[in-house]
Amino acid sequence: MRIGALCNSLFGLPALNALAARGALTGVAIPALQHDATLRIHQLAQAHGLPFAAVQESGAGVALEAWLAETKLDTLLVLTFPYRLTEGVLAKLPLGVWNYHASPLPRHRGPDPIYWQLRNGARESAVTVHKMTAAMDMGPIAWAEPFEIGQDDTYGIVSAHAAVAAVRATDHLLALLAEHGTALPLRDQEEDEASVDPRPTSDDLCIDWESMSGAEVKALVQACNPTHGGAIAFLGGAAVRVCEVSLVTDRDPDPGAASGTLEIDTGTGSPCVVCSDGSHVQLDVLYSDDGLFSGSRFARAYGLQPGQRLDRPTRARGA
Repeated sequence: MRIGALCNSLFGLPALNALAARGALTGVAIPALQHDATLRIHQLAQAHGLPFAAVQESGAGVALEAWLAETKLDTLLVLTFPYRLTEGVLAKLPLGVWNYHASPLPRHRGPDPIYWQLRNGARESAVTVHKMTAAMDMGPIAWAEPFEIGQDDTYGIVSAHAAVAAVRATDHLLALLAEHGTALPLRDQEEDEASVDPRPTSDDLCIDWESMSGAEVKALVQACNPTHGGAIAFLGGAAVRVCEVSLVTDRDPDPGAASGTLEIDTGTGSPCVVCSDGSHVQLDVLYSDDGLFSGSRFARAYGLQPGQRLDRPTRARGA
């Protein structure tokens, strides 16, 4: 079986490495974008002498069809790719084109499923492999490989778990293709269970102290670390990135305190913030234009005082 892959992120790299190590990978293509993942994928292709293509968005269909003619693939694995594949590309693979999606489809369709699963407090996920069609994330499912999400997992940790699950999913998919070929059994997605999530905007990354509980703030911060650079808070009108928080469990909720009010722990010097439910989160790691800080170091550097307020997000100001 001649297997090719399209990839644009570290999510797919372990699966590509596993395939290449056993001589099962025939060719690799990436978008013509330079970042850490695409550089490492290019290095993998060079190390194994694989036919390689870096595809521009304009004319991607023509470039991929030329690459497919060169590689003569039987099947194509898509482990994140930013461009839509043309009908011509989808029709050229005898054993199909298979997309990997880091959620239990049909839930959390869309370009950033890990963010939304973390934001919503999910504790179980899956890498779903489905046959690629013209409708994004809607093709029939060949395999779903489950994995767990820990209560303190960040976006980066979940991405790493998903990457390992993608290796297992690839082994199952290829075994099914070897056994069944074009008659591989598939199951349709249940549309009554479907959800579609947009790409997160800057508003989605903002902490709204007046509406979010402590648990919701923690979930948002973890969903933004590291891919989105941390959740956004405002202090005196200036944006600060919150990269890690912890729920404060040794003080009772204070329903009378104004949301967004700062308190300073007298023992550690760490800043804590009152949330909408009266609970407190401790700001453990923050990032600003001046650098990366522990919470206590940030409090000292910026002279934080008890009673200061963290502002509401820009979208909510004046509301």
